[in-house]
Amino acid sequence: MELAWRVPGLLHEDTAALEVLGTLMGSGRTSRLWREVRERKSLVHAVGAGAYTPVQGGIFYMSAECDPDKRVA
Repeated sequence: MELAWRVPGLLHEDTAALEVLGTLMGSGRTSRLWREVRERKSLVHAVGAGAYTPVQGGIFYMSAECDPDKRVA
């Protein structure tokens, strides 16, 4: 599953905060999404988030590899 939102480009004043948010939320096994959604709740196999911010505009994304046995029918 992938979710994405448009965000400002590299030179915008909010870009640094978006980069930090992406790192804290979804970068690696110590990230908050990994610990909560994968380790604590065991809902997914993998989860991540981040910001892609080229000069003209970018995206903030969140992704998860879902466990088919835990989906809602």
